Amino acid sequence: MFLPPEANEIVPIQDFEAAPTVALFDLIRKGTAATRPGLVAVSGLGRKAVTQRVEALTARGLVRDGGLVPSIGGRPVRTLEVNPGAGYVVGVMIGSTEIDVARIDLSGGVIEAVSSTWDVELGPEATMQRVAGLLQEVGAPESGAGPWSIAVGVPGPVEFSTGRLVGPSVMPGWDGFSPRAWLRDRLDAPVWVDNHVHLMALAEWRRPPRSKRDMLFIEVGMDVGAGMMVDGRVLRGERGAAGSIGHLRATTEPLPCRCGKVGCLEALAAGWAVLDEVTRRVDASPLLAEILRARPLDLVDIGDAAQSGDALVVSVLERAAQAVGNLVADLVVFTNPGEVVLGGGVLAAGTQVEESFLKALRDAIQTRGAELITAHLSVHASSADDRGMSGAGALALDSILNPTALIHWLHAGNPLARRDQLERLAL
Repeated sequence: MFLPPEANEIVPIQDFEAAPTVALFDLIRKGTAATRPGLVAVSGLGRKAVTQRVEALTARGLVRDGGLVPSIGGRPVRTLEVNPGAGYVVGVMIGSTEIDVARIDLSGGVIEAVSSTWDVELGPEATMQRVAGLLQEVGAPESGAGPWSIAVGVPGPVEFSTGRLVGPSVMPGWDGFSPRAWLRDRLDAPVWVDNHVHLMALAEWRRPPRSKRDMLFIEVGMDVGAGMMVDGRVLRGERGAAGSIGHLRATTEPLPCRCGKVGCLEALAAGWAVLDEVTRRVDASPLLAEILRARPLDLVDIGDAAQSGDALVVSVLERAAQAVGNLVADLVVFTNPGEVVLGGGVLAAGTQVEESFLKALRDAIQTRGAELITAHLSVHASSADDRGMSGAGALALDSILNPTALIHWLHAGNPLARRDQLERLAL
């Protein structure tokens, strides 16, 4: 476990310049250099300087020796790796219909995870109380030591610097609410809050093997959103609202959107809009009409009907797919990514629905994009299967273990001592 700064047996980090020490840690964490000779070669520091700084990181519990690997110079050398057991972080993903919580070690491995069905429209207080209960289930508050950091994904626009929701159309009662403030009153850890699609994009980009290409992630589920990865970083914009494509104008039809406007992409393609349209026209589907007589329709019914070739559902989904494809094609022309990835609840609706949306994306992009944009563009379904939880873990880890953050808290001995400063650091 992490050793406190007053322990006399450790090598004080302040005995060395902080920047080179944390730079070495970053090289180890990213896998850029995995041995002491490798650190010497990559960092430009001398052998003695590297040895001293690695000893300091090891004494602090952040780094440990791994296995033996062959050396160019002769005898094998030991690898270096982040010590996963030095501490842990917590990832929380709040969706429209579920909550996922995971305790994650410092190498990014999931120690324990729990999920719960939930209706986010029950409001912030009830939802956060449920989050607190799930935190108890993964052992976060009662494990003897608290989390080093917490990252929360939510299905609405987030002012990233404050962790406050601003005008979330699918989250009635959440406007102005800060999950960060709520959690900080109960857990002594720095907290970051982000839009859930940003974390889905981060999860997808981090999945091995990493392509390292700029990526546009499109989420189609109960809502519609986008996340853009540029040079391995989430593009959040000035205040955190980048990617809110669900409320771009997608049709001249006066279709009402839950945001209060008309003609939004969500009003055509979001799960709630598809449900509303199918329910309104359900007489055209004997199968769904029979279900509706017993209970309200849900998205599982829509997926099942699509798989069985129900004409009404197929037509509504094709219209939705075309709307998404046309708008995304314009985004691709503007941003020129290397990959376009489709994710979200649409993938759970079955292969036929997934292929319909992917075909609409590919066709629209090929029609509207120049050859320089489309020639090497990859358009595919998401390979991440954890609803963005690994992205929440990555945000929590990156926020506490990046070089700038480490410099802030290593002198203090632990990240909890500097949570206010850490939360203000721009990522």
